[in-house]
Amino acid sequence: MQRYSLGPEYKGWQQQSFVTGGPLDFEVDLSRDEVGPQKKPGEYRRVWILEFGGIQGKVSTQRQLGMNYRVTNEDKEAESSEFLRR
Repeated sequence: MQRYSLGPEYKGWQQQSFVTGGPLDFEVDLSRDEVGPQKKPGEYRRVWILEFGGIQGKVSTQRQLGMNYRVTNEDKEAESSEFLRR
């Protein structure tokens, strides 16, 4: 999996590579591949390129996912009568 990040915290596009494996290799590991938090406000873009292995370790197909998101430095109050458990 390749991850590309662009935003105020980066100088141009930043690329990171992750190797996945095992029975859950199709799942994104949010402990290392989260979408935030960011330290600087602004517009961010994140792109993931997933490579699915083919015969004898050759790449048979790729998929690309991407998202744009905005980070602000505004504090918002949250209020809820419901407790959500993880």
